[in-house]
Amino acid sequence: MKSTIFVISILLVAVFVAGCAIPDEPIPQMELEEIDDVKEVPKVEEKQESVSLDLESLKSELVEIYPQKDVTWDQNDSYLEANFRKLIVIDSENVLGKEWNGNLHFVDQLELEKLFHPVLMEKFGTDREYRDYKNLEKVIDQKVIENTLKVDEGFVQEYQFLNFEFNNEGYQRGSFIDPLVLYKISCSSEYAIYLQPTRAELITPSSISTREEAYQRWEAHLTKVREGMLIKSNDVLKVCPSQGEFLEDYTTTKTLSYYYPAHLEFFWDFDIAVDSIAVEQATDTDGSTIKGKMMIKKVDLTFTNTEPYDLKGKFLVTVTTESDDGEKETLIDGRTASVSKEVFKSGEVISQSFPSTVKPSFEKYMDVTVKFFDDAYHNAPIDVKTFRVDVNGTVS
Repeated sequence: MKSTIFVISILLVAVFVAGCAIPDEPIPQMELEEIDDVKEVPKVEEKQESVSLDLESLKSELVEIYPQKDVTWDQNDSYLEANFRKLIVIDSENVLGKEWNGNLHFVDQLELEKLFHPVLMEKFGTDREYRDYKNLEKVIDQKVIENTLKVDEGFVQEYQFLNFEFNNEGYQRGSFIDPLVLYKISCSSEYAIYLQPTRAELITPSSISTREEAYQRWEAHLTKVREGMLIKSNDVLKVCPSQGEFLEDYTTTKTLSYYYPAHLEFFWDFDIAVDSIAVEQATDTDGSTIKGKMMIKKVDLTFTNTEPYDLKGKFLVTVTTESDDGEKETLIDGRTASVSKEVFKSGEVISQSFPSTVKPSFEKYMDVTVKFFDDAYHNAPIDVKTFRVDVNGTVS
């Protein structure tokens, strides 16, 4: 009997233990699949989050990607730059970028400052002067094009800065400066990366073409360059932890001109000053005194080149006068100004006295107009100035 009870007890315990080990409901297969998917999510989120990026590790990764070989880095106060300007890393938090001047870092800004809006006809004294200006004028189409392009790893901004030169008939004469093409990658919240094709890659065959043909030929050439640059951009994106915001696509164009004589006359940052004008008692041709009138004996002038350019050529001075009674005279006619080796250097100051055998007379005041000009460029005047002198020699 006892053995029977013992056996039954053992069986009951075994059933109880087995019952505890069996769940109330089996886990569906669908729930297991959802759990597996959740494990993959952190990898995707890690790509999208703004992850801090170490500059040295980024630099070593980029060396493996672009350029292909012989990469050296120049680290200055504003950015990291690879050799040949092919690749630049900018710190968007402005630690490295405090001196970064944007896309114009890649072009000679002093050259761009020589461009200005075309001079209007009313700026010229005669129709002939205006025709001479138009015949030698260089018309520049300055165009900025920015597009956001999709690649496998994200987005790339393509930036074009074009300065195509055309003649008066609308035919292309080349480029005022080399075309600039950049591929900008927002690599992380800290860093932006600029990739640049080589100059050789951007050279297009020169031929006479209209505006429309010129831009069509350029786009056909850039399409080939773009293909290779997007491959490199995609490789760079593989080591970038996140993507930033991009601007909308846009295109802007403005027509400018470059014409050296007109630039000198109307736009050059130049200074002409009258140091003094010597006046004396007016006399007649026979040497007798003219009562109530004074006349100009000489003019002392100062010229200052405040531009960052050296002016090369033969520089001449013409001084004309108009007295208070309307009488006009040429006091100095194309007198040579003394400059070193016919080069007026940036920052140089010329002070020179111009005595005259012509001595125009006046009663109360006389207007004196000074025209300083470069004879090598069709007598283009530089910053024509008019001054007034009274009977005491006071200049205003």
